Formats: sequence, structure tokens, C-alpha cells
Amino acid sequence: MTPNDRAKTYERNIDAFIGGYTVTGTKLSLSPSSPNNKHKTPSPPTITESFTVAQECICSAKSTPHGIFATGANPENAFLFLATFNAKGNEWTAEQTSVGVNPAYKATMRFGGTAGGVHTAIGSTMVGGQEVTAFSAEQSAMGCNEGVECFPEQKSISPKIFSEPMAIGQYGGVR
Repeated sequence: MTPNDRAKTYERNIDAFIGGYTVTGTKLSLSPSSPNNKHKTPSPPTITESFTVAQECICSAKSTPHGIFATGANPENAFLFLATFNAKGNEWTAEQTSVGVNPAYKATMRFGGTAGGVHTAIGSTMVGGQEVTAFSAEQSAMGCNEGVECFPEQKSISPKIFSEPMAIGQYGGVR
């Protein structure tokens, strides 16, 4: 796939990455052992727990020759999102990076050959070297038929999401 072909693919598929999606997953947290432990051996896993997010939403997206760049939100934070198509022309992946939440997280999403389709995500958080959480999730396809609500009247609200005080839930999340 040439760079020109890839740029055209991004332009053709941008709308597939706009809208809501649901998340169901599992997370595992580890904490370092006591400060007196010279070897810094991690303590056993504290808790493995399931989680769900009724709505994450990509609020706006822009196609460039290097990927689809987007902003979005969930009930807890805003995020940046970058989707790319591989050189073989058979797999979409995306990176999601949190904004405005502590601990911050980063996730990698795999869509297979369907832009914005049903996908998996793996990621992690780290709190000042004190606790690490790893997570894995199954996520629905993206679009205005997914999650609990979407924005039928407009697809772009990115200027608001970063220029006004954040009211997460206002941008497609759960109130």
C-alpha cells in the first residue's frame, strides 16, 4: 500500500471512527512491596476485577496522510485517539491516551480489517511508580447506534472538549 493509497483509505473511513462504543473488560493491579524491601519485589496481585463503560465516544476526527486523529471522552476523562491502517492493508489499530485523569492510561486497540468495528483493547496505568494496572477489554463497534447516546445533530465538538472546563458526560458519556 502506497502512502497515497493509505491517505485515501483514511479519508474514506473517517466516519467509521466517530460515535459511541461500549467497553467490557478486566483489570489487574500490582503494588510494590513495602518500602523496607530492598529488592522491590512486587506484592501479589491485589484484585482482579471486571469493569464496564456504558459509553465512550469519539467526538471529532481529522484525516491526515499519517492516520485518523480524534478526540473523545468517557464518563471519567477526555482522550486523544489515533487510528492507522497497516502497510499490508489488512488491519486497523489505534492508540488511545487519556487526558485529565489520574492515573493516566494508554491503550492499544485492534480492529482487524473493519474500520471502527468491534475491537479489543489492552492497556495500562502507572501511578508514580507505586501501582500499575493492566487491563484488557472487548469493545463494541463505533457509531451512533452504539452505547447509550450519541450526537445526531453534530459530529464535531472537539474545540469545546479541550477549551472549556471539562464536564465529562457532556460529550456522550454517562452522567
